[in-house]
Amino acid sequence: TLSPGLENKAGRQHTGLVDSPFCVLLAACSGSLQNADSDGREPMRLCLYSFLILFFEFALIRYIPAHVKATSYFANLTIIATFLGMGVGAILSRRRRVDWIVPAFPFLLYVLFVCVHFFSNYQVEPFTGQREFFWPATGIHNVRVNAVGIFWVITVFFILTTGCFVPLGYGLGREFPKYRPLVAYSLDIVGSILGIVVFAIMSRTCLPPSSWVLIGGVVFVSLVREKRKLLIGSALIMILNASMAYFEDLGGGTVTWSPYYKITKSDRPGPGKPIFVNDGFHQNMVDMRLDNKDRPAFFQEYAKDYHRPYSLIGHQEEVLILGAGTG
Repeated sequence: TLSPGLENKAGRQHTGLVDSPFCVLLAACSGSLQNADSDGREPMRLCLYSFLILFFEFALIRYIPAHVKATSYFANLTIIATFLGMGVGAILSRRRRVDWIVPAFPFLLYVLFVCVHFFSNYQVEPFTGQREFFWPATGIHNVRVNAVGIFWVITVFFILTTGCFVPLGYGLGREFPKYRPLVAYSLDIVGSILGIVVFAIMSRTCLPPSSWVLIGGVVFVSLVREKRKLLIGSALIMILNASMAYFEDLGGGTVTWSPYYKITKSDRPGPGKPIFVNDGFHQNMVDMRLDNKDRPAFFQEYAKDYHRPYSLIGHQEEVLILGAGTG
């Protein structure tokens, strides 16, 4: 039995053609969105809301722990917050129509990015007198974080991340009742898969977070295009968010976003080049060639020891490298 919200309000009998998952998806892909139904349903809107939820879930899973070390110890924090925010938004969509909830998404994302900047690059201190410990990470000491405490840092980011997905869940909930359950879930799954695939491609090509925000912003702006002021305001805030993500990567060295981590190679002068992964020290990259005379004297001894095994076995056409380090 369909709920009242899922019934055809126009009283039109379903033919089984337009409302089948295949035909609705075909209509969405062909661009005949408004012509798919006489009641003006747009299948692509449901797909895009689902796309944004999965896309930004993956984006925040990578972005927040890369800058705020405390959150990296709680791997499921963003995932739980995503489901909670999406669920709260879907519940609110069934109770009343609130026009400002969906447009609030860019601003909520902005607040989250501000907190990422405020709490970024701080050293996690291990607990004392307890049975669980956090491994301390090398980073820039931020007294503001330690003054607040790790519990409140985690709480703030959980609340803010949840809040970011409430508008998207609300928009998704407003679209669901316009279709039969099978059709709605089919569109939802298609949008989710597209969000995963697009973000996977962007990660594989090592694109930085600023590009993630821009792509997500373009998709979001397309959902509020009916109102000119909302479109302009949302576009400006999303550009601001992308700018914050861009400038967050400046000043610490050469930053590369691999498919898994934020990798920073320090540009400071010295015998080695420190490598930081997600703003935590990983290792020191040193040129161990024997003809390198720019190293301090103690590094020269290290270089001799480093080459000793190779001098014993001589030249080899094929070797197996275990623990390649920085390559």
